[in-house]
Amino acid sequence: MIVIRMIKEYLELRFKQNKLYNSWLIDVDDEVRALKDLQTFITTCLFSDNISLKNHPDYHLIEREQGSSTNIRDISIAQIRELQLFFYKTSVLSQYRVAIIYQADLMNIHAANSCLKILEDTPKNSFIFLITSKASGIISTIRSRCAKVNARSQNYLIGKDEYPDNLGFYSKFIADIANYSNPSARLSLTKDFTSKNREYWRDFAYSVLHLINRIIKKYLNIDIKLNEHETVIFNQLHFNSANCLIEKFTNIKRIINNTIDYDLDLKASTILVVEELFA
Repeated sequence: MIVIRMIKEYLELRFKQNKLYNSWLIDVDDEVRALKDLQTFITTCLFSDNISLKNHPDYHLIEREQGSSTNIRDISIAQIRELQLFFYKTSVLSQYRVAIIYQADLMNIHAANSCLKILEDTPKNSFIFLITSKASGIISTIRSRCAKVNARSQNYLIGKDEYPDNLGFYSKFIADIANYSNPSARLSLTKDFTSKNREYWRDFAYSVLHLINRIIKKYLNIDIKLNEHETVIFNQLHFNSANCLIEKFTNIKRIINNTIDYDLDLKASTILVVEELFA
């Protein structure tokens, strides 16, 4: 994975060198800014007709849809099939067909498998960009098909030292984990994880990875202050070196990736993640 700071400038250079791959996985902290940078790159380099992307026939943006209720649905297979039809057509105003999948980790398993078919046979002069802040939330076969760019603000296992905005449930999850030996806390942790609420489970999974990252930094005497529940968990863990903690991180990330790749049961995976944490 290439680590960069400026998405637009990097892609412009690749385009001028005639080395712009057909498919890209853009891993970022700030998805909104990444979308704006990509759209600027598209309008200035790939399109030159001064037409707004919103109305451009050669551009297609996929993002999660607002459901009929207040809940947000995952990116659906219907949206990806629409993207397939988009790529089957010839360009209208420019010589390229360009698509962005925004928050690509929100593709459900059926949408992801359909997206994989596009990546395996992307038409000539077509480009597809997947933006995500949770790259390991995307199935491994898609990750392997894309050129990868890490445009995060700093090099870390996951997350920043402060609590990121996309881990809004972090405090709740960590409180339940700290009290995991209590049956009611265990029930509280798993009761909401259903196949229809995978985004909520992803928040839990990334909370655990973020937690271990903070504990590793604490163990290495990096200037970081654990909160009350993090301290309880830190004192309950069995390890004698940073390598032991890194191994926990690696094993838990493998469980998370397998859950996403193979659409495994979320409640069972939650138990596996927590048991690996305290092993």
